[in-house]
Amino acid sequence: MGAGLPIVAGDVGAARDYLGRGDAGLLVPPGDPGALAAAAIRLIDDPAMRARLSAGALAAAQRFRWDALAPTAEAAYAVALTRVRS
Repeated sequence: MGAGLPIVAGDVGAARDYLGRGDAGLLVPPGDPGALAAAAIRLIDDPAMRARLSAGALAAAQRFRWDALAPTAEAAYAVALTRVRS
């Protein structure tokens, strides 16, 4: 994503969170190599989709940069510390 490449991933774990609503890549059923191959071929065959998802992947990667996430992590630690001290 940080390289501006669309992602094809199994729909497991946090993949849906990272890829958003299909604006950064394609999700396929987990454990389905045929679906994975079909999604990759779709990207190869559709330059417009590939360009749109590439832009979305780069934008999504910016949201997950440490300098963007650090304040959220810091706030979570502060809340945890107040609970421990109470």
